[in-house]
Amino acid sequence: MSDRNTSASASAAGYCYQFVRALHRIFRSTHPQTRFGIETADDIEEIVPSSAGELQIKEQDKLTTLDKNPLQDSSRNLWNTLRNWLDKLEKSRQQYAYLQFVIVTNKPVTEGSLADKLSQASTEKSIAEAIDALRQQASSMTGETADIAAKVRGFSDEQLGFLIEHLLVVDAVEVTALKQDVISVLQFPEGVEEYHEQIYEALLGHLISGCLESWSEGQSYWTSAETFFTKKHALLVSHQQKPLQPLSQESTDYKELLELRKGMALPFLDQLKSLDINDWFINEELGHFWAAYSERTRLLKSGGVLLDDFNTAEEILCNR
Repeated sequence: MSDRNTSASASAAGYCYQFVRALHRIFRSTHPQTRFGIETADDIEEIVPSSAGELQIKEQDKLTTLDKNPLQDSSRNLWNTLRNWLDKLEKSRQQYAYLQFVIVTNKPVTEGSLADKLSQASTEKSIAEAIDALRQQASSMTGETADIAAKVRGFSDEQLGFLIEHLLVVDAVEVTALKQDVISVLQFPEGVEEYHEQIYEALLGHLISGCLESWSEGQSYWTSAETFFTKKHALLVSHQQKPLQPLSQESTDYKELLELRKGMALPFLDQLKSLDINDWFINEELGHFWAAYSERTRLLKSGGVLLDDFNTAEEILCNR
């Protein structure tokens, strides 16, 4: 595989990872009016309303197909993210009551690394130590990333301290585990286990399709938690009703019933024979009979259709 194709597939994987992370954030939301943006102020932007003002959460997703940690002390990923957040920090602080900054990666972050120190710092002392570690690392760097680090180092202690206090690094979020976590937070009821994957894929496809439609028109993509909870409910109802939909005759157990009860006396067969009806027609009608019997039995066993429902329906059809 060429380097170009490898790079393209890695970029595509990163975008797919971002979409799954967005779905994860949407279904972990506890407020139906929470808004979500993809590629707006960040990879994922979450705006949570409250009586005291809005909370803005900015998430950067860093998926790598390599074995190395994508948030090494001198990595462009880390420093560029910090610079972008700091560049817009004052405007964000004026616009929102609360701020949170999140970096998510599929690989483990080394304990004691700069990214780990920034994420773990929560007390006044540990935040001050994290600022010192950040400045020291920025001063020791060379190359193109060093220019970005120098700009980060140039922000005030107050600005750096605020960012660090509200920064969280979530590491080792592997693709397969993330997908299962999304399915878990969807909180499916019992009885739809075989449809978990289909509903998950449909919701992910709905998100991607919505982004594509907005972006192709030159617009930002925004949605709400309520929109996706409604979509999930509609998909769930649709799949819950599938077992109650009548099967085609070929999908029933009519052939097995034909063989098992071929000697069984059925009054309507005697009536057909007395009319000198051809055997092929009688056999066809017998197939219809056992297919209907099979479906009646299956639907009653499902618990979704009651015997009274069947009796009422059959009475109406018989009278008709």
